[in-house]
Amino acid sequence: MSRLSPLDMLALSDNEQEILRCLSRQPRMTIREIALTTKIASTELESLLNQMVHASQLVEQIHEGERTFAVRFTSTKRQVRNLPASIRDILDQPLDHFLDEIPLTAHLSMPDKQRLLAKSKVRTLLPDEVFLWQGKMFEQIGLVRSGLLKKSRLQGRQEVGRTMGYVHRKEWFGLSEALGERVSSDTYTAVTECEVVLWSVPDLIAFLTTSASFSLSIGRLLSHQLHLCQRQHVHGLGRLWAVETLDSDEPATLLALNLAALASHNDGEGRRKRVILWDTLAQGTALLDADESDKETLREVLDFGIGKGFSHSSGFDVLTEVRHRDYPAEVELDIFLTFLQSHYDYIICDIGSSMQDELLWRLRGQAETLLTLTRDCSQASRGQEHWRKLQAIARPGQKRLLALVADGESTSATNMDPAFHLVLPNHAPVTTHWYTTPPLVETDSEGVVSRAFKEVYRRLSLNHTIGIFIPSTLDVNHAIDNGAQVQRALSFLGALFGGATRSDAEGVWRSEDNGLVVEQVTIVRTFVSQKALETHLDEVIAFATQMKQEMRQEAIALDIDNHLMLV
Repeated sequence: MSRLSPLDMLALSDNEQEILRCLSRQPRMTIREIALTTKIASTELESLLNQMVHASQLVEQIHEGERTFAVRFTSTKRQVRNLPASIRDILDQPLDHFLDEIPLTAHLSMPDKQRLLAKSKVRTLLPDEVFLWQGKMFEQIGLVRSGLLKKSRLQGRQEVGRTMGYVHRKEWFGLSEALGERVSSDTYTAVTECEVVLWSVPDLIAFLTTSASFSLSIGRLLSHQLHLCQRQHVHGLGRLWAVETLDSDEPATLLALNLAALASHNDGEGRRKRVILWDTLAQGTALLDADESDKETLREVLDFGIGKGFSHSSGFDVLTEVRHRDYPAEVELDIFLTFLQSHYDYIICDIGSSMQDELLWRLRGQAETLLTLTRDCSQASRGQEHWRKLQAIARPGQKRLLALVADGESTSATNMDPAFHLVLPNHAPVTTHWYTTPPLVETDSEGVVSRAFKEVYRRLSLNHTIGIFIPSTLDVNHAIDNGAQVQRALSFLGALFGGATRSDAEGVWRSEDNGLVVEQVTIVRTFVSQKALETHLDEVIAFATQMKQEMRQEAIALDIDNHLMLV
């Protein structure tokens, strides 16, 4: 690290030098503490601090709910160890290659990319550093190149009242606000050390006027965001899950039924969730006219307007007979989903194995989450090919899981194709009267199949992932046993989020003395909800920071929703 040079110090006023000396002795002081120490009037001090922050001489941070200041020091780029090669490559990626990964800039010509980069500057934000306060205009538009930014709403004395979201690698910030000439609704702070690529608003707008490709890309992006808002307003916010199979229908039917039961039982936010199971195979139609003795699980027959069904005794509704009209398949599907997503919190669709029905094909594409099942352990490549065909009509960001329904021996096989995200235990075939008996998660809640269904529900319910990369060496040739650290990470994430898993991988890093070094790294992962991510991410970072210090590492890597950040 290097301090300001003596010549730099001579160029500063006496009060600026006093502020630097004060903060060098005791970093992270509040304005009140600086005023008491330096005896500078508060009105003049506020102006001086703002000037010094703007000149990158000071860092403005939010620390434990307080606005604080510290001297900004420079440092050499850190060596980062124990990372898979694909992640390591990100650290050395040139800026023009980075722009190739950004949808708005990927289609720009090389001369246009060079013109855009010529107007940019790269800035490193330190942990807790404030990039922009809420209520202020964006003077710069940025891209996160590495690290993570947090958007929060402050309430009184700079306390973070609510985390509004995060800005990950390859994501823009300030774009819509600057173009719309609106102040920021959120305060932006760096979660960990964060590198951002910045353009002044006038420079980026000037580039827009000369690049039709860039202007069109931004227009499409903003139009897509507007469409999502309109769709949520019209369709509601109901979550749509689709369960399909590549072979027989039974596994999808049983899993969909039990997922509906689990969703209706989990009312963690103070109210029972509204859940409907869309029986696209119409297996429950016969039950609508059955004798009373066969209606053990049926509460009452329902007419939804778009079709008929019934209320299940487990607390969810079933749509088993839809009213088709002489409309195109995409129009009919939009009518059905408009009703379902505005009336229910969860819509779980049992699609089965049919690939010929156009409405069901499009329903697969509209699902927020698509779960594909097969009984054949050799079908992983077929599942991937099936998804590729579906891609043209799939919603952006669709979550897909490929699951193998296997017997006990297959489940424990060590040569399982890694393309399978889940392995579910085999179960007895479902009868044609599957609605007449309660779901397995109620009748055999601790059985092997029920516990597997609960894990599937947990994974589908949690939209975010957190991974901690735990190294296995201290120095190039000094291997250590990281078992205790791995167990601590499993226990920590398990206690915080309800579960965690571990996996081994090869980590790669560059050593000046030994070249490319390959070693083992253990990744501990967990699935979390949006609320849990916002509530506990700071605790995860504090845990990784402590582990970094204990293992004498220069950095520990975290994976947040498949975005790398270094602690």
